[in-house]
Amino acid sequence: MLKLALHICCAPCALWPVEVLQNQGVDLLGVFFNPNIHPADEWERRRKEVLRLVRKTAIAIDINPRYMEEFWREELDLPMPERCAYCYRMRLMYTAITAKKHDCDAFSTTLLVSPWQNRELILREAYVVQEFLRIPFIPYDFRPGYRRGQARAKQLNMYRQKYCACIHSLNERKEESV
Repeated sequence: MLKLALHICCAPCALWPVEVLQNQGVDLLGVFFNPNIHPADEWERRRKEVLRLVRKTAIAIDINPRYMEEFWREELDLPMPERCAYCYRMRLMYTAITAKKHDCDAFSTTLLVSPWQNRELILREAYVVQEFLRIPFIPYDFRPGYRRGQARAKQLNMYRQKYCACIHSLNERKEESV
């Protein structure tokens, strides 16, 4: 049986991948490491929803409470896609390290469910991490189930955020709505 460390960006995006992987008999360790989420109350809302998901699906979870708002605001004021690449790599690196620590066979991420994320960039960064840490990355394509997962999240009355997470994406969203 495959033991997989699955980075979880948020509960709604995790619903479909977790269901698919559990149906395949994969032993899952969820990894919630998202220090990019801004503001702190947004991070807390997403964490609470992940805990609801964990109770519902009975997966194991590793939650890292690291919150790095100042770093994101001041140090990582990069244009896209450089900012996103750094963010993906940091979260995937933590997930891969956690996978090794818990004797997982491989790692992956629920970021691969969203049609709004840059799949090619996620894969590029994941393969860098795979090569560096010598643990396999599995490039699932969960996108066909995105709408189904979101509909299920709505049915479960889960909090569904309107932006990726970081302060820069929040500010960009605000600028677009003006």
